Amino acid sequence: MSKTLRAADALGDVGPRAGPHDQLLHQIWTQRDRIDKFDRVLTALAKRAGVDPEGTGLRSDDPIWTAAIPAARPVYDLQQDAIKLLGNMAVQYVRLGYESRELELKENMADMFLFAISRVLEQLNLTGPQRRQAPRVVEEAVKLLEAA
Repeated sequence: MSKTLRAADALGDVGPRAGPHDQLLHQIWTQRDRIDKFDRVLTALAKRAGVDPEGTGLRSDDPIWTAAIPAARPVYDLQQDAIKLLGNMAVQYVRLGYESRELELKENMADMFLFAISRVLEQLNLTGPQRRQAPRVVEEAVKLLEAA
């Protein structure tokens, strides 16, 4: 995750015309920063209440002690919501990566297919009527491939 966070940090502010990857990465970074801020607030609330979460071996966002400090509970709940949202964003980012790679692969395969068909048609020395029928024949063959 740190590699993703470094990439997001390098982006800085993302404009409205940025690509989906950059926009989502920026939102992940913003959400991660929000979670860190909640953690600092929880630690400050604990110290003000005289609780030392690190001294007890508990993390500052552990519900065991945050439930004992009334002011910490709403902050803890907000932090947990932010963590869930961050998890969902991370899943979306991974899916977006797979989908874009899949689309790129399909486009590359289509380019290779078009190149191969063009080379075959060039080498056949087709007559005028045959050249005019070639696009229809190729289209029918492609439809058969797509249906398979």
